[in-house]
Amino acid sequence: MRHQILGLHSRHQDSETSFDGVFLVRVERTWYRRHPQKPFVELRFVILDPQSFQDRSFFSQVYCTERALWKLHWFLRDFAYDADLLNRDQVDQKALLNLRGVVRTSHKIVNGRSFQNLNSFAPADEEQRQEFGRLVETTVHQIEAGHFNSHSGIRFPQNGCISCSHLGLCLNNQQLVIAKLIRKPGASDLDWLDELVD
Repeated sequence: MRHQILGLHSRHQDSETSFDGVFLVRVERTWYRRHPQKPFVELRFVILDPQSFQDRSFFSQVYCTERALWKLHWFLRDFAYDADLLNRDQVDQKALLNLRGVVRTSHKIVNGRSFQNLNSFAPADEEQRQEFGRLVETTVHQIEAGHFNSHSGIRFPQNGCISCSHLGLCLNNQQLVIAKLIRKPGASDLDWLDELVD
């Protein structure tokens, strides 16, 4: 008996099929996995937007443990899963097929295995889909151009300023400066510094 395993021939599969970002997707296939400690629903998503990723697919999973039910409920609600089934605490694999929504994903490797995380979800109707497409295209162009807007407390992407005593100064945000800058007694004795000439 032969089984086709997509991507088996490619040694660079992880780099080609790992997606980090926000995507409009459609559920193409589902499987319920009865793991003894952590049962989960495995999902295959097809990307609909942005155009540069269109028709590519990825797998992910949503756990069904008591601690993770909030995330499964969030996914089902935002992807417009049948409300009657949801109210009866039932997940029908056929009812999941072709549901559409927005997912924010990230890619991680644990113990040499590659995983696609589903970080957040959002509903997607036609108006939201168009707005989302514009937002993603704008963001992609900014990233490709190397343009990153200044954000208070962030020096570099993914590295937030946690202990910076000058919060707000780097952004020329006067309200933050007033709120965060602490004036200590005795500073008025340093007025002579203003008189120094270069």
